[in-house]
Amino acid sequence: MDINNKVMLLEELQEFLNSRMVTYIAISRLLDQIATVQTDSEKLLILKSADVQRQLQEGVESLNDLCISKLNGDITDSLRVDNQKLEEYRSKLFDLLKS
Repeated sequence: MDINNKVMLLEELQEFLNSRMVTYIAISRLLDQIATVQTDSEKLLILKSADVQRQLQEGVESLNDLCISKLNGDITDSLRVDNQKLEEYRSKLFDLLKS
């Protein structure tokens, strides 16, 4: 998957989270970082950095811990469907970061 597809996946995830009023700033910060560089290799360095890996995959408040819930004020018509879609994005993103 080329860098443009990776960035597009991140943007889709951010748009999905925004549409559900889910606040997860790591993705928006990551997209902001990517927007500041010019070359694909610089973008890849950002995506492969240990800090990005930690924010998305490890520890408290990582993307792994994120779920959509009306208790958090998230907007959803179907918790099951939206959390399943979030899991699909998460899976695609983790595969993307490995490649």
